[in-house]
Amino acid sequence: MKQVFALISTRASRKILIIQEIEKQVAGAIEDLRTDATRYWCAEPADTDKELVASIYGKLELIHWLYRKLFETNEEAHRRIDLDFHRLRRAITGGDFAVKNRQSDESRAIDVETEAAKLASSIQIERSGIPIPWF
Repeated sequence: MKQVFALISTRASRKILIIQEIEKQVAGAIEDLRTDATRYWCAEPADTDKELVASIYGKLELIHWLYRKLFETNEEAHRRIDLDFHRLRRAITGGDFAVKNRQSDESRAIDVETEAAKLASSIQIERSGIPIPWF
């Protein structure tokens, strides 16, 4: 009986560590995305726009994939996070995003900052309500 409990406990510990690592990755990716998108929208068009646009799209996809993994067992939480994610995506990719002769847009940068903070907070709040897996 002790061996069974030890095995279950070891599996649970591994899962907890994996979940914590995913949480760190998604938080870091949101912060990196926020930085890139704010820099993009606060600056005038430049040769580096293509690089920033590629980075932004890549980070959006990574964040989406990570939170899907984080909330794959909780469909309701996943839907709520999905709404916040799509608000952030719209804040970033709306307007003249990836348009060659775009203008800087400080109000869009403010929206990016706000929506990124909301998404990060929503993920933390939702995670706090999800039971820890035991095996």
